[in-house]
Amino acid sequence: MASCEKGVAVAQLAITKALRMQQILSGFLKLDDGTTHKFAVNPRARALEDLLMDIVDNNKVIVWSQFHEDHEIVRAICKKLEVKYSELTGLVTNKQEQIDAFQKDESVRVMVASQAAGGTGVNLTAANYMIYYSRSYSLEHDLQSEARAYRGGSERHKSITRIDLVADKTLDVAVLKALQAKKDLSQDILQLATML
Repeated sequence: MASCEKGVAVAQLAITKALRMQQILSGFLKLDDGTTHKFAVNPRARALEDLLMDIVDNNKVIVWSQFHEDHEIVRAICKKLEVKYSELTGLVTNKQEQIDAFQKDESVRVMVASQAAGGTGVNLTAANYMIYYSRSYSLEHDLQSEARAYRGGSERHKSITRIDLVADKTLDVAVLKALQAKKDLSQDILQLATML
């Protein structure tokens, strides 16, 4: 059980517990009454804001995130910084238009993307930075999202910089280590959930 000043969130399955922990790390919590509580202090959002301030003037950036609330946070940061962005999330209906804007319009500096919606079959080679605000437990999602900025033989940049926002001594560390070891953590969590 997790509680905050606005209510509680109860999770009995391992996968749900892990998702709630990820949400808290991202700066919000889905409560049992269906509402979403946003924390006033969000170190992850502040870190993203600092990074974008430092790199968007000279670079195009894909910001990968897991939840709709994450996308809202990233969009709000872009608006605050007056940075033009495109979006590839599950709610976007004009996907190709968003991709074209990011790829071709120099004023569009950020792509707000979810690994599920923008991680496969999409060419985002204009980016030379990828920031993972939050990530899926799936190795396939991780590899596919990373591959969006790479195209063999036709890279625009000498290198692509990947930045993972990770909170020390949290679930973030375990997820990142598993993905770096090319391990699909989603299977482990689902197996654990069936034993509980």
